[in-house]
Amino acid sequence: MMKTKPAFSRKLVYGLIVLGFVAVALINFLSWFFLQGLKTEITGELKSQIKHLGNISTRLINGNDLEKIVPGMESHPLVIYYQQLLYELKLQNNLENILLLDPAGHLLVDFRVNFRIGDSLLAFPIQPELLRQASLGKIPEPHLLHWKGQYFLTAYFPIFNDLEEPTGVLVVDAPMEFFRTLYKFERGSLLLGASGLLVTFLFAVLVIWATHRQLLAEARLREQERLAQLGQMAATVAHEIRNPLSIMKGSAEVLARKFGQQGQEMVSFIIEEIDRLNRLVDNFLRFARQPQLNMAPISLPEFFQELLAPMQPDGVRAEIPEGLPPVLADRDALQQILLNLIRNAREACQKDCTIIITAQSVRRPGRGVLIRVADTGPGIPPEVLSRVFEPFFSTRATGSGLGLAICKQLTEAMGGTIHISSEPGKGTTVSVWLPEGKAA
Repeated sequence: MMKTKPAFSRKLVYGLIVLGFVAVALINFLSWFFLQGLKTEITGELKSQIKHLGNISTRLINGNDLEKIVPGMESHPLVIYYQQLLYELKLQNNLENILLLDPAGHLLVDFRVNFRIGDSLLAFPIQPELLRQASLGKIPEPHLLHWKGQYFLTAYFPIFNDLEEPTGVLVVDAPMEFFRTLYKFERGSLLLGASGLLVTFLFAVLVIWATHRQLLAEARLREQERLAQLGQMAATVAHEIRNPLSIMKGSAEVLARKFGQQGQEMVSFIIEEIDRLNRLVDNFLRFARQPQLNMAPISLPEFFQELLAPMQPDGVRAEIPEGLPPVLADRDALQQILLNLIRNAREACQKDCTIIITAQSVRRPGRGVLIRVADTGPGIPPEVLSRVFEPFFSTRATGSGLGLAICKQLTEAMGGTIHISSEPGKGTTVSVWLPEGKAA
């Protein structure tokens, strides 16, 4: 029989997922890098324009006049002249704010009608570092200001008297509506990028889940093929062995009757070993055949009462609650599973071992009943635990290695699952889940 090859490699799938993440991340990075470059380029151009505007505007203002302005001169022709000048500059250049300050940051002239000279409460917050540099006669780099949900480019320009001494500071605040749109676009791009990564992540999880399911299905198929081959071999060998065993047993019984008590011990030993080999052959045949099941609802309290009655008080205790829903199973198969689990627990345990059987209604992996067979024995080492369901694997010299394999085969044939958990020195628990059946 040809072996089934995996449809695809797990490494290939994971590699494609990583490649997808890298591609999405790279696109997001390039978008962000492009926006940052666009913002830097446009900001640099606007800073150049506002510097040009400031240089032209300061030439229209006489620094000697600013030294003459004192509080109370709001209606003086000199102040009104500069007020109208600032207003015209605002309209012509579409400015949000323009005003004159003294080197200490107090108001000298505002384009607005109602203002007070010497006021420190301005419409826009003062940028202390820009004011300090302008007060020293320097032209600081314009600053991008985010204020009340909007963006403004604010610039400070020194104004000199005839002695080249700074006597005032021209403050210009230009609206930057495009920045608001640009930042919205930037946030939208980041949100879109994050959404892309999230979608990619969810898709990756889905692909990994589907890949895992596919690989499990392929592994089960390969295991079924291997078990089918083993089953065919076991059936062939078992049939070939059964006839000689029957002849040997019959011959031993004839010898026992012929010689009577003489040689009885040896003959009995031969018969016992032949019976053990027959049981082993029966296990081979049972494993090789597809189980024929008669599925019906089974009431577990009644079932366990009948099953365990001959064992009491032989270290086995069942704690099965009343009102437990019935399970859909084959009675003989379920009895074979539980007897095999109890026998394994007894053989693994030392003296004074306790075996406890419990059952409870559960909803996962579906509506059904979870039966647990727990013992207080020495437990199973991890390297052995991973192989307990493998056919023909046994740690006992006289074991066939088919007991748990048959349990797994029967449980899955009834639509259930079986799982073993164990810790060395703390005992072993076998959990058998069977689907719920409607009461008859």
